[in-house]
Amino acid sequence: MAFSAFSLLIYLLGSMVFCLIAMIMLRSGAGFAAFSGVRKKDPVVPVAVFLFILAVSTLIRFGGASHLGQSGKDLLDYSLAALIAVVVVSACLIRKDTIGSIGLSLRGAENFVFFLMPAAALMFFPGHFLNWNLIAESFSSPVAAYAFAEELLIRGYLQTRLEKSYGGNTGLFAASAAYTLLQVPMAVGSLRPAALPAYLFGSFIIWGCLAGMIYKKSGNIYGLTLFKIFWDIALRAFGGIALG
Repeated sequence: MAFSAFSLLIYLLGSMVFCLIAMIMLRSGAGFAAFSGVRKKDPVVPVAVFLFILAVSTLIRFGGASHLGQSGKDLLDYSLAALIAVVVVSACLIRKDTIGSIGLSLRGAENFVFFLMPAAALMFFPGHFLNWNLIAESFSSPVAAYAFAEELLIRGYLQTRLEKSYGGNTGLFAASAAYTLLQVPMAVGSLRPAALPAYLFGSFIIWGCLAGMIYKKSGNIYGLTLFKIFWDIALRAFGGIALG
């Protein structure tokens, strides 16, 4: 059994809403501790960090990645993930912010279990009963590494600081726009021009705004990273689609 692209997307969106509701219920009345670990309300440095990473990513994606084999593309994903992590952690330490302020807090880390529930449920759909081989074959460690780095940059670093500087809604929308902008180098080389606007709009709403709301409640990037990896696996394994 293979899901249609539409039905799989509905399932994934429903899963994200489930995760958001779970975090809201768990964090009812609880503040977001990450803001207390940011020393200054200054968005200039975070935005400069993002623009630097965007420029490097664009140069790499447009500068020959399409001519590489799969092993070369995997190496690029590992390299970009390592670059993002090093730059973000360095910027955090130089400004004397806490590690928790970039989403690496242990506060609520155990709640990542809720983000695994949609993956577990999907495996029990007809024709996919505990199909571990299908899951394993669809897992991509370079995609997982880049997913972690992307959440570290957009949610842990950029959104936290933009929200502290400009307020919750403005910071959330700005970080969502930044996430969408980061998808352009990959999307331009992978999608037809006619599909590009819809993909970017969907990215802004789903993995920008909705994921940002989940992060605000969860307080760390662990659950979202796991869900992003599951999202990629689900598209590859159950939908026959590979976007990574």
